[in-house]
Amino acid sequence: MGSVAAAAAMDAHMVFVYGSLMADEVVHVLLNRVPQSSSAILNNYHRCGIKGRVYPAIIPMEDKSVEGRVLCEITQPELEILDTFEAVEYERHTVEVSLPEEQKVQVNAYVWGNKDDPELYGEWDFEEWKKSHMSDFVKMTAEFMEEVQQPDSKTRIASKDGFTSPIMNEPATPAAVAMDGGSNDGHKVFVYGSLMADEVVSILLKRVPPSSPAILYGYHRFSIREKVYPAILPVVGDKEVQVPGRVLFGITDPELRVFDAFEDQYERLVLEVSLPEKKLEVNTYIWLNKDDPDLYGEWDVEEWRRLHMSEFLEMTVRFIKELQSATT
Repeated sequence: MGSVAAAAAMDAHMVFVYGSLMADEVVHVLLNRVPQSSSAILNNYHRCGIKGRVYPAIIPMEDKSVEGRVLCEITQPELEILDTFEAVEYERHTVEVSLPEEQKVQVNAYVWGNKDDPELYGEWDFEEWKKSHMSDFVKMTAEFMEEVQQPDSKTRIASKDGFTSPIMNEPATPAAVAMDGGSNDGHKVFVYGSLMADEVVSILLKRVPPSSPAILYGYHRFSIREKVYPAILPVVGDKEVQVPGRVLFGITDPELRVFDAFEDQYERLVLEVSLPEKKLEVNTYIWLNKDDPDLYGEWDVEEWRRLHMSEFLEMTVRFIKELQSATT
């Protein structure tokens, strides 16, 4: 733990987080990594819910305390990303937090600007947020980062829709993507399982590529016993069976290698899929063992989102951390 406290003396920042930024999945989308961290307590502050929103605020309040964690070795560009993400309603203050073993350090913390805000109420529950809102929040964070990285990005504004909303550029429609998809640089990948979730793709690629809905005919999407992701295999003699999914466009060679590593029990083949206005030859990950006795039934993406996506995001973050460690 001494190394965490020593980070205060390094040419980097330390940031106390107590809300959505306690989730590795959110931090990874913002910073493209998960920094070293330590559990911490901020005394004489209260963590409040905010009416109409899913993230919390902290304000000074005697005899209260806020549990969170300290992110260590945050670079100046990363701190600027966090400043933008927290928008104008928060002020970055220097506060003293308590680490384990009774160490105290001075760190940055984002404090709600209006301590008398009538919209603040009660106590914000991190576990309830993870269960009910984290998947949507990770998706919003990916959209935020995509907008921030645009050269003509505009100022973000606070909204009452539950998130801090950027002013977004008009997205490409599926039909527009389909029309020029064949001429885009990069690879095209048909996805039909966990990779249909922008949250998963964003963790793997650090962006959400343009995409279009698509259908693969002559294949069936199976569940796999004791696993939460699906497999597809061809159905001999039945061209009417189909797998709905989407095609991701403009996938670079390094990104395709990430997908290959992620889909290690699959074989990548080139197959024809049907888009709304055309057909395309695209990369598709097929289950390696066509006689696998553990394949059964039909995989349900909506059930997966409801029951398993949160834990799948955590697994994906761990996968990326291990992949990055292996290649550095």
